Amino acid sequence: MAQQMIQTQNVRTPVSQVPGYGKLDALYLWSTYRFHDGDTPGSYKIFNLQQNAIGQGFTTPLTARETSIVSNPGQVPLDQRWTCMDIGVDFLPGSTGAPVSLAQANDLANKLQLAFVRGATQVFEVGPCVLYPAGGGVTGVIDAADAAASAIANNGFPSAGARRQLRGRNVVLNPGDVFQWAFIVANADDAPLVLGEGATVDVRASMWMFRDLGLSG
Repeated sequence: MAQQMIQTQNVRTPVSQVPGYGKLDALYLWSTYRFHDGDTPGSYKIFNLQQNAIGQGFTTPLTARETSIVSNPGQVPLDQRWTCMDIGVDFLPGSTGAPVSLAQANDLANKLQLAFVRGATQVFEVGPCVLYPAGGGVTGVIDAADAAASAIANNGFPSAGARRQLRGRNVVLNPGDVFQWAFIVANADDAPLVLGEGATVDVRASMWMFRDLGLSG
């Protein structure tokens, strides 16, 4: 008897339930928000724009520096399922290469939380950004008057050992799921971000995942 074809396109069935057809590989996605001095407490969403779109605090089109998303932002392809294992947050040097100051890094780490948003109703806060260690990339977080503090703050892009691992609390995204992540500015004093007059800092969130491919894999 001929084998029955099992469709995985345009259905909600997790592709891993299709025996003999699934394939796992690694997937890495990132998205960035540009925070401005004086940004007030509230939710600042990421992973909802693709490259060449304008938003997420930017006034010019996003590039590969700011996001890895090239199409269909915030939605899992219909023939895939994603399992997010690790999360990282780091402060990027500005487009001019200016480093992030220690004072800026401290204010952001103190006031920023990270949350996962599924659909339009489910919000799961996964902790303050201070729990997601990273520095400012190649240039690093610096304080010319305090080399020791700079060395502590400047731990670069989050390595596997430094990333926040979601073991036992993995974020599973099924085919077609709509999602976002959000940076939440929150504090009991309702104080805005203090980055310096006219200053901006780009904050990037990264997701390390296993991708379960369906028939297209």
